[in-house]
Amino acid sequence: NYYLFAVLAILVGLSLFGREILLLLTTKTFSQGFVVVPLLVLAAILASIGQYFTYGIQIAKKSHYTLFLNCVALAINVALNYVLIPRLGIIGAALATVLSFVFLTVVGMMLSQKLYHVPYKWLNIIAAGLLAVAISNLVTLVSLDVTWQTVVAKAAMAMIVVLVLSRLLSIPLDARLVKRIKSHVGSRPK
Repeated sequence: NYYLFAVLAILVGLSLFGREILLLLTTKTFSQGFVVVPLLVLAAILASIGQYFTYGIQIAKKSHYTLFLNCVALAINVALNYVLIPRLGIIGAALATVLSFVFLTVVGMMLSQKLYHVPYKWLNIIAAGLLAVAISNLVTLVSLDVTWQTVVAKAAMAMIVVLVLSRLLSIPLDARLVKRIKSHVGSRPK
């Protein structure tokens, strides 16, 4: 739950502020790439989740399934790129990547659960994921100029989403959590 909370909060934050981040780091022309930020961040998160939550395959010593799933996901990605890029351009490429990782993650998790069941709270996990994906993709549907008002509105939205995610995933957000994180970060050897 903590892992999902962190990656979903990152998805929302990077997606909502993708345009602003790209404006700071690149030129105005490249900053238009903000429309694919939610899809590319989601793809990276799905890849991470797919590895993190499919240990049942390794526990069952069936790693050949991982090879097979990766090959199928690669074929799906190539086929979707062939179909989507001519129609949607850069968004088609990003969408193809996300959809191939959706396949890899969902099928990998289903297989992993079959081989070694872990009692996750699936309804909460799915609700949290759908909320984060929906909010993160708002920036592609609603084009807002970069002003201090939009930055404040996005920050408020991000905070609300983080609070809802914490409730869905049973993550306590209080001062003790922040102190614990600071103590772990501060105690690392230099």
